[in-house]
Amino acid sequence: MSGKVTTERTMGLVGATSVGVGAIVGGGILALAGVALATTGPSALLALALNGLLASLTALSFAELSTAVLP
Repeated sequence: MSGKVTTERTMGLVGATSVGVGAIVGGGILALAGVALATTGPSALLALALNGLLASLTALSFAELSTAVLP
């Protein structure tokens, strides 16, 4: 793999919409954490911990991908 990879750094309507929807959904999850904790008790903490682990793995995957694609 001696070739250099180049990409365009542009974001279109679909990408911008996806970022906005992701931010709204992420904010909703944080806003409803108190309601879930009050309803289900300590088991909600286990669910939040597992979700945090999965989110960390996703973030690491995106970080690795960004270093491979963008110089």
